[in-house]
Amino acid sequence: MRLPVEAVDRIFRTLAATYGAEWDRMYANTPLSDAKTIWLDTLSAFDGPRMVYIAWALKNLPERCPNPIQFRHLC
Repeated sequence: MRLPVEAVDRIFRTLAATYGAEWDRMYANTPLSDAKTIWLDTLSAFDGPRMVYIAWALKNLPERCPNPIQFRHLC
């Protein structure tokens, strides 16, 4: 099973709303589809029942905007 694209869409919406301009700067020069592909690959272990870890991470975000690897560690 693979992490659904909708999960990454939710992550992106939450991080954009939480971090604002910091999030926008992180991906200013990267096509959004490429960024989402990296996030999907990085978070691939959190499919199915493990998606609860993503939900936990979204509720316990760090002060600074995480990159995909940092977010995976948070999960």
